[in-house]
Amino acid sequence: METTTEPAPFAPPQVRVVEKHRVRRPLATPFWVAALAVPVALTALVATQSGPDLEATLVAEARTALQDAGISGVRLQADGRQLVAEVPTGRNAETVRDVVEGVPGVLAVETESVYASAKEARACTDLQDQLDGVTKRQQLLFAPGTAQLTSPAAAMVREAGELLTACRTATVVVGGHADGDTPNGANLSLKRAKVLAAALKREGVPGKRMQLRGYGDQFEVSEKRAQNERGSVVVQEVG
Repeated sequence: METTTEPAPFAPPQVRVVEKHRVRRPLATPFWVAALAVPVALTALVATQSGPDLEATLVAEARTALQDAGISGVRLQADGRQLVAEVPTGRNAETVRDVVEGVPGVLAVETESVYASAKEARACTDLQDQLDGVTKRQQLLFAPGTAQLTSPAAAMVREAGELLTACRTATVVVGGHADGDTPNGANLSLKRAKVLAAALKREGVPGKRMQLRGYGDQFEVSEKRAQNERGSVVVQEVG
C-alpha cells in the first residue's frame, strides 16, 4: 500500500525590514573655501576688465545694439562703464538711452543732442537774426482789422518757413499783435497768431515746434496803426 505524503505547506519568505536614515555629513572645509573663493575671483575678474579694453568693448556692443534697433548716426564715448551718446537731430534720445542701457556692463547713459550735419549747424546759427532779416524785423503785416496776411507778409512767411525747416531743432513763439486802437485787439491778435502758425505749418514747420501767443497791443512798434497790425516769429530754443 502506497503511502502519500502531503507536501509541506508553503512558507512565505521572511522579509527583513531595514530602517534607512539619511545622515547629513558636515561639508568639508575645502568646500567652503571654494565657495568663498568663487565670488572673490569673479570680483577680481570684473576689476581687471577696466580701462581702454573695457571701454572699447562696451562701445562696440552698444553700437551693435543700436544698429540692431535700426538706429544709426549715434556717436558713443565711454568713461569706464558710463557711456555718452551724441544723438543727432531726427533720432529719439530716450530710445537711444533705453537701447544702450540694455547692454550688459553699462552702468549709466547720458545723451547729448547734436546737429545731424554741418549744413544744419549753419542753418541754426544766429537763427533769430536770419528770421529778422527775412521778415524785416518782424513786420509780418496783416490787413488792418483782419486776420489776413498781406501779400508781402505771405512771401516773408515762406522764407521764414524755409529757415525753420532747415533748422529742425528750433522751437519758436508765433505771436499776433494789434494796435491799441484796433477793436477787440486781444482776440484778433490771437487769431493772427493762429493764421501765421498755419501758414508756417504749410511750409513744413511742425505744429509741435510752435507756441502761439496773442499779445494784443503790448508790443507796439510804431505810432502808425498799420505797422502794429502784425505777426512775429521769435526763437524760443535752438538745439
